[in-house]
Amino acid sequence: MEEFKKYPHLFVLGAIMDTNIKASQAWEIPYKIASCLGGKDFSLFAEKDLEYYHGIFEKGPEGKSLHRYKKRNAKYFYKGIQDIKTNMGGECFKYME
Repeated sequence: MEEFKKYPHLFVLGAIMDTNIKASQAWEIPYKIASCLGGKDFSLFAEKDLEYYHGIFEKGPEGKSLHRYKKRNAKYFYKGIQDIKTNMGGECFKYME
């Protein structure tokens, strides 16, 4: 839980991915993408465009797709990042403290 306090976007993005696959797989997706980005900071996620996420969902870090619905969920993942960036200034849980 401490990890989510430091990187709350991982929680939000994991929840977005939790559709029609095992929960354990869904919650790993943000971490797999973080490993490709070289870190968990939100700024690393926010600097990538939709095409990047389409590519990563298609092949993933291990050479297989990250989600059953790779194109749709790449878009949802990207839109989640954009919502956090635009509507919350990059801070998912800033209103909770």
